[in-house]
Amino acid sequence: MSFDALMNSKIYTSTTISSQNAYGDWKYTNTQSTTSINARVVPITVRQRVELPGFFDDVSYTCYCASSSSISKGDHIYFQGKEYILKELELDSEYSHKKGFLKLLP
Repeated sequence: MSFDALMNSKIYTSTTISSQNAYGDWKYTNTQSTTSINARVVPITVRQRVELPGFFDDVSYTCYCASSSSISKGDHIYFQGKEYILKELELDSEYSHKKGFLKLLP
């Protein structure tokens, strides 16, 4: 089975843009357009919570997508009608896929 065949979900992203005003204060806004990405989204396992206590406390899902996808840390992710933030993003050693951790936003 190929890696692309495992991408059984669609996620939608909106990127956060930062800018400074005249006083030097940072302002963060999300883009209005969303991008659709094929991904595999799986719940965080108990083993992950035990191996790295504290890191996965607020993470709900692990997301896998192709390394060519335009997704980065801090992006807002929409999955199954809920909004998440991409807490962390890792690129595998062969540059074939990205692994992200999704935190549910209130």
